[in-house]
Amino acid sequence: MGWVAAGGELTDPAAAALFGVLFLWQMPHFYALAWKFRKDYEDGGYHMISRGDSDGSRSAARILGYSGLLCALPVATTAAGVTGVMFAIEGVALGALLMPLAFRFWKERSDENARKVFILSLWYLPLLMALMGFHSTSWKQ
Repeated sequence: MGWVAAGGELTDPAAAALFGVLFLWQMPHFYALAWKFRKDYEDGGYHMISRGDSDGSRSAARILGYSGLLCALPVATTAAGVTGVMFAIEGVALGALLMPLAFRFWKERSDENARKVFILSLWYLPLLMALMGFHSTSWKQ
């Protein structure tokens, strides 16, 4: 919405890239939170993915999968010409921080590991978005 409101087109690849970042980021962020507070959500009557996921395998698989897609997105935006090559390099470097935590949660599902994924996600998004804006090919026109 922000891209279109600022004068971009809905069909612009940059709009799709921004949507992709926000969509893919929210999944590991939210699933980690839902796992950590699964009892509270259940007590409140909320039907989260973690409900009935007694061993955490569904939550962990989603966190790992979406984290992997999120880490691949900078390469895809560079291939699409939306960002420069440095964004792909820096995005992969950020992914090198996220993926081990996602994998650790997948391997050992604990509240502490879920908290680590959640905390990392809080600074991952603004940093990734800032790098994406900085390396945007739209700014160079």
